Amino acid sequence: MANWLLGDHILRVTVPAEATEGNVTITAVRQAIEDPAFGPGLNLLIDARHYDSPAALQIAPDELRNRAAGISRLGFKHCALVVAPVPLKRGLAHMFAVYAEEHGLPTSVFEDVEDAERWLSHSPHIPR
Repeated sequence: MANWLLGDHILRVTVPAEATEGNVTITAVRQAIEDPAFGPGLNLLIDARHYDSPAALQIAPDELRNRAAGISRLGFKHCALVVAPVPLKRGLAHMFAVYAEEHGLPTSVFEDVEDAERWLSHSPHIPR
């Protein structure tokens, strides 16, 4: 199961290496939405640097598109993905970013959490 933390207008979701469930990020985000502190216009930071599920690396483009669409509908202002510097992981993250942007969620890919936080901090907290 992924861990989540709300703070500084950012929902941070950390996906552990041992996660086996395909939708761990979406499950964690749905749990966070139930928190009274959750509100529209938050930014989303997904830290998947350590996520190493073989199934995740074999995800079909349609499934990746569906996951991006699902997260895009949840009211986030921006999304930052943090991944390991592995070409396949970066490629999948960039595909996710394109699909998320098709659904109106500006998304960028990073290898460093601090860079992702800096990018998100330049996004003002403005509810949609």
